[in-house]
Amino acid sequence: MPHNELLMAALDKQVLAGKLIPRATQLLHDIYCDRCEVSPKENAVFLNGEPLDAAVAKLIDTEFDYLKPPKDTSAHDAIEALKAEALSGNVSAHGRLHKEIGDAAYQAWRIANKAEPGKAAAPQGDTRLDNIQRQLDEVRGKGPVVDESSTNPYKMKPGPERNQKLAALMSRMPTKMIEGLARAAGQTIDGRPLRNIA
Repeated sequence: MPHNELLMAALDKQVLAGKLIPRATQLLHDIYCDRCEVSPKENAVFLNGEPLDAAVAKLIDTEFDYLKPPKDTSAHDAIEALKAEALSGNVSAHGRLHKEIGDAAYQAWRIANKAEPGKAAAPQGDTRLDNIQRQLDEVRGKGPVVDESSTNPYKMKPGPERNQKLAALMSRMPTKMIEGLARAAGQTIDGRPLRNIA
C-alpha cells in the first residue's frame, strides 16, 4: 500500500527535523497505518482528516510529545563552563569563549561581567571585593576617606552639606590648619586625593 510508505516518509521527516526519536517511527507507523485515507480526488493521503505531514506533526506535538528527543544542552553547558573559567581570569578560556560566541557577544559578556583576561572578576552580586578595593584606595590616598562620626568635613561624603561645612571652615580658620585637616583625610585643600609618594 502506497499510503504506508507515505506515512513512513512523513515520520522520517519528523525524525530528520529532530522532532521524533528514530525508534518511535515503527511504533507510530503500526498504530496509524490503518487510519490513513487516500483521496483520489485530491491525489493526497489524509490522517484524521488532515494532510499527512501536518497530521503527523500535530500528533507528535499533542499526543506523543514524550517521543520527542531530549533537548541537547551539552553545547550550552560547555559555554557556561567556559564563561565560569574565563571569570576566574583564565586567558585561554577568554580566547576560546570569544571564538565560540563571536566578537559582539563576547564583548557584551565581558563588559557586563567586568571580566578581563588574566584578572579574576568579582562574583556578581558580591560587592565585598569592590568595597575592599575602595578602602585600599582611600588608605593609599587615591580616594576620599569617609567617616560619618568625624567632625572633619574632609572625611564627609561629597555633597552640599560637606561643601557648606568646608565654606564655613575656610571662613573661620587659617589655611595651614585647613590644609592639615585635608591631609588627615588624604586630600588636598580643594578636595582632590593626595598623590601617592611611595
